[in-house]
Amino acid sequence: MATNANTPFGLKPLQHLNGSPWNGKTQLCYVSASYATALFVGDPVDLDTADSDKEAAIRSLTVIKAAIAGPCLGVIVGIPQELVPVPMFSGAGGSAPNLNLNYLPASTGGFVYVTMDQGDIVYEVQGDGYAVPSLNWIGWNADLIFTLAGSTVTGLSGVQMDTGTTNAPATTNTFGWHIIGTARRPDNDVTLKYAKFLVTNNNIRLGNQIAGIGT
Repeated sequence: MATNANTPFGLKPLQHLNGSPWNGKTQLCYVSASYATALFVGDPVDLDTADSDKEAAIRSLTVIKAAIAGPCLGVIVGIPQELVPVPMFSGAGGSAPNLNLNYLPASTGGFVYVTMDQGDIVYEVQGDGYAVPSLNWIGWNADLIFTLAGSTVTGLSGVQMDTGTTNAPATTNTFGWHIIGTARRPDNDVTLKYAKFLVTNNNIRLGNQIAGIGT
């Protein structure tokens, strides 16, 4: 029996709504060492609300993993390894870059490359496998689901689109993502579970007249 591959990868930017390809432009964002959650490529992120977590050098936005329905600042598309510190060998003191990591471990601190999303980036995301897709879903909204952890082998996020495990896609305006289509590829059967969808951000941190973070 035919099946779709169950290979979650979080949110992957593909193009802009006007049809132009996503050009890979990102913002370097800081993650505090006090943040106790690992971050992976494909994870949606939002601004860290704690002033004490902000980068001391005052150069970058500080981010954490976004909530299931947002708000969402953007999506992690890379981890600059030269900026991920790890303890050096015993007695050496200080820290050194870890060039072997493709994700940011919990309570490590470092930097991530993030798309600055204004609602015009189209992302691909896998459905979580709870339900077979419905034609009604195109044009509806959906939440994400964080059931699966990211892979420390591939560095990819385990985030998926909720197909009904918690909240099935619906017209609900508070759901975090617009469903605008499905990935048009031979390996994506939209009549089966684990189909890949095209979505845009429905809860934009960089929207107009949004309050800033911190005190």
